[in-house]
Amino acid sequence: MAVTRDHIGRLVTNGISTGVLQEIIKDWEDPATAPGERLRQTVAFVRPSAGGREWLAPPSQLSPVSGGLSMTYRCTVEIELDGDVRAFAAQIPTPHTDIEWTSFDTLQCMVEDVPHEHHAAFLRTGARTDPDTDVYVCWRDGVCKQWLEDIECCMNRPNPLGTGCTIFEDHPGRCEWQYIDPAQVAAQAMADRLIKEWGLSRLFRSRE
Repeated sequence: MAVTRDHIGRLVTNGISTGVLQEIIKDWEDPATAPGERLRQTVAFVRPSAGGREWLAPPSQLSPVSGGLSMTYRCTVEIELDGDVRAFAAQIPTPHTDIEWTSFDTLQCMVEDVPHEHHAAFLRTGARTDPDTDVYVCWRDGVCKQWLEDIECCMNRPNPLGTGCTIFEDHPGRCEWQYIDPAQVAAQAMADRLIKEWGLSRLFRSRE
């Protein structure tokens, strides 16, 4: 089942990775391609539910997440971002024109909820393009110290599931863009139930 603009803000999946549908753009052209070689195509922009880099896919290859989907979940460990660590991160040079930062001061580990002591959360766009990287704040259980790592974005690899985690060696689970945040799922389920019970979908349609 393909997704449409009606699914914007909802969890979607391509069968491997899962995220929140942000936008669908018709006649999109890849700015990284030479002007004479650009092809217009319809592209869906999907963001990991915990934040991080958007990924792109044809809408025809995406499906809305349903309750029957086998899910992996997010680590619940959180940490307050140290101001000195953020200031140091701002000094990291990057070849990117635009730097994307997390919008949160309280960061939640972006690793699957399996036993692990090494935690990591997306902070900003990384310092390299080959391979493409992101800067992560890292910490360990029971230790206040935070440090930064410029880590390859495994979701940009041709076969992310087959390459292993790039956040840290021997990570026992999946990377952040492959899980579903239980809180997000619960909130969406509650909203869907209220819309159905109160008939709000008809109200919304009448205002269009």
